[in-house]
Amino acid sequence: MISLLPQKMGVEEFGPFTTIGISEGDKLIAGAVYHRWRQFDCELTFAASSPKWCRKGVLKALFHYPFVQQGLERMTLIIGENNPRAIKLNTGLGFRIEGRARKAYDGKHDAFVLGMLKDECKWIKEIKVG
Repeated sequence: MISLLPQKMGVEEFGPFTTIGISEGDKLIAGAVYHRWRQFDCELTFAASSPKWCRKGVLKALFHYPFVQQGLERMTLIIGENNPRAIKLNTGLGFRIEGRARKAYDGKHDAFVLGMLKDECKWIKEIKVG
């Protein structure tokens, strides 16, 4: 599995967190960690070992949790500039590049800060709550 986290990051840097795992049969193929909770925002870190996780129902569930269940107004991603595939995937999902933090990813590479607002999220538009 390819991790999006610098190797030195441990649980203590996450603070309180929630995870969602995506499996194929009995094999875990992807995982989402929602962490660094703030009143209206959280950070999302994601890793996958297979592209088979990326299905419409999975995407709806991954966005439903923070925006509908937790009532957040935005989500934030931090992605290293050395991971163009992750940047392309996440901008395709609807995240917008909001800034660049110099050498913030691993001390060597810049990091992009991406964000998505609840009212921009196409993955929860079809979900009826109540």
